[in-house]
Amino acid sequence: MVALEQATLRLQHVRSTLTELGRSVVRVSKSELRKVLASSLDAIVVTNDKITNQLSVALEQLTVDLHRGQNAVTRLVKSAADKPRRLREAVRTRESDLQKVLASSLDAIVVTNDKITNQLSTALGQLTVHLHRGQNAVTRLVRSAADRPRRLREAARTRKSDLQSLLANSFEAVVVMNGDRRFVAANPAALYLFGVSEVNISRFTIDAFFPRGQIRYFDAKGSPLIGRQERVGKCEIRRLDGSIRVAEYVFVANFAPFQHLCRFVAYRKHSPRDQSHPVQRTETK
Repeated sequence: MVALEQATLRLQHVRSTLTELGRSVVRVSKSELRKVLASSLDAIVVTNDKITNQLSVALEQLTVDLHRGQNAVTRLVKSAADKPRRLREAVRTRESDLQKVLASSLDAIVVTNDKITNQLSTALGQLTVHLHRGQNAVTRLVRSAADRPRRLREAARTRKSDLQSLLANSFEAVVVMNGDRRFVAANPAALYLFGVSEVNISRFTIDAFFPRGQIRYFDAKGSPLIGRQERVGKCEIRRLDGSIRVAEYVFVANFAPFQHLCRFVAYRKHSPRDQSHPVQRTETK
């Protein structure tokens, strides 16, 4: 297109040159024309040759420019015709790439699902194990709670049997008291030590034979738990006849549930020292 414009401009230039030349020829007078014609024939020939050469060059350049423009138009047409094909090929290439990406994504999803499934299976297995352990622990606690009264009864029976055996076979004075400090049982040596009969021993509390607070362990509260810790010490026993016995004692709180045991070993006798101090007695009304 640019070549066509250049050729057109050159043709217009030639035409304008010829027009100016014609005008100059008309203005010249006939006499001068005759003189000029004779002298300018050679110039006209030369000018015609120049014009012919210029026209030939312009036409060649115009032909070249036309060929170039035609080639450019041909290339544009081919490019316009080939563009949908290239677009379709690009679309097919992108579809192929997309399918590959989707296939790899599906593989990754499958692998991820397998990992998640394995992790969930492992977590569920561990949860099941923990649940079984918790269930077993709860079962053991329930059984232990249900079995505890039976074990306490068995322990109480065992301690009662031990107490009966101790009371029957011991040469030491042995007494059993409840949480109210009242005598529950006593062996023959204890009855002799306190100077009271077996029938009347349950009518007294320990305070009838000891000044209150002399053996502070006697103040221990009863408990359903069985204890084994022994407390030892020395005390004075005021018998019912007023005489005083000095003895060593061993006190076991909660030997049986809510009951305390005390053993005495008397090793010296005293005659009554203070008859004005009556023996404290707590009898059952």
